[in-house]
Amino acid sequence: MMRRAKARIAAGIASLVMAAGIGLTGAQPASAAASYISVWEGSCSSGYVCLFHDYQLQYTGYGYYNDVWNMATIPSPYNGMNNDSRSARNNSNAGNATKFYDVAGGSGTSRCLRPGYVLGYLGVLDQKTSALVWSSSCGSVAYF
Repeated sequence: MMRRAKARIAAGIASLVMAAGIGLTGAQPASAAASYISVWEGSCSSGYVCLFHDYQLQYTGYGYYNDVWNMATIPSPYNGMNNDSRSARNNSNAGNATKFYDVAGGSGTSRCLRPGYVLGYLGVLDQKTSALVWSSSCGSVAYF
């Protein structure tokens, strides 16, 4: 009786695993990057655009993996950069330029940070950034 119960449990677990699309012997797919991360003292993981609360990439900040059209509406604490960022690093993969805007939705004053670039001061967007949008190029948006 005990042997049959164990066999049923094992069969049930195996069917759940297979139904979920996870093979016991096959490789599992790589997990997607998190949309937002916390960063510290100028660090910025590969693939992210990072904003910092202080000038010269000091102290705390957050990294963004994709477009953020309205920083006020994303989860806390990552929304804390809305109108509060002072410096930035573009460490995105695949050469993505990042366009920063002072109005949510991607309008108003804008500047572009090219891939691999670092800004110790956001100039006209200092403590005014409300949206950031990834792009293949800066296009007509002025560089920082």
